Amino acid sequence: MAINVMLYRHPNPEGSPKDWACPITVADTVLTVFYGRTGSVLRQADTPAHQCEQGSPSREAARRVREKVAKGYVRLGAFCLGNNRRDLTPVAASISPAATVSSAPESPCLYWRRRSISGRAADPARVDTVCQDAIETLVRVGWIGPGGPTAPTVARLWSSAAQSDPVGHGVAPLEITQRAQIAFWLLLAQQGIVELADEAGRLVTRWPPQLPLAAETLEALGLQPKDVRQLLAAGSDGEDWFFG
Repeated sequence: MAINVMLYRHPNPEGSPKDWACPITVADTVLTVFYGRTGSVLRQADTPAHQCEQGSPSREAARRVREKVAKGYVRLGAFCLGNNRRDLTPVAASISPAATVSSAPESPCLYWRRRSISGRAADPARVDTVCQDAIETLVRVGWIGPGGPTAPTVARLWSSAAQSDPVGHGVAPLEITQRAQIAFWLLLAQQGIVELADEAGRLVTRWPPQLPLAAETLEALGLQPKDVRQLLAAGSDGEDWFFG
C-alpha cells in the first residue's frame, strides 16, 4: 500500500546517495522506516512500541530524525512512497509541517560519538570500567533506581558506549527526563571515551544551562566546574599553569 512519508537524503559524496523516510503519520503500536540507496527499492524496518524511546513510536521517530540530520541527511519534503517501495512522488503542500515528525525537534539535543585514538577504538576493559563508574555515580544521586531510568535504559547506554554496538553515535535530547543519559555521556566525555557536541558542533564538557541543576547535585555527579580562584590558589606553590 502506498504511504505518505517525509523523505531525507544523504548526498554521500564518496558513493551513491542514500534515502531514509519515515511515515508522516506514525502509528501508536509500531514505527516503520524505509531506507536504502536512492533510486533502489527501499528496505523496511519495523520497531514495536516497547522498543521505542519511552515506549512512543512518535518520540522514537523524532529521535531518529535528529540523528539523521546530525549525520548530514537533508530533508526533501513529503513524498508518496509507492507499493513497490521505490517510486517516490512529491506530495502537495497541503500537509501541514506542524503535523509531521520531521518538524523542528521538540527540544535541542546533544550529539555523542565514540572516540578513537589513531583510528583505534578505546580499550574495552577501560570502557567497561568508566561505564561502571558512571552508573554508580548516577545511583548515588538517585537518578537510577526507584523513580529513575529502568534497567533496560542503563543496559542500552552501556551497550552504546561499548564496542558491541556497531553504531557508535547517538542523540541525547535536552529534556529533564533525559538528565541521567546526559550525565552519563558527560562523565564518559570527561574520560575521553566519547565526544559530546551541541547542535552548533561545539564540544560540550559542562552540564547544559538549558537544564538548571543545583550546585550540590553537579558536585555529587562530578560535573561542577572548578572555581577559578581555587585553581589559582592550588597553583600558587610555584607550579606553572595557564589557560589554553
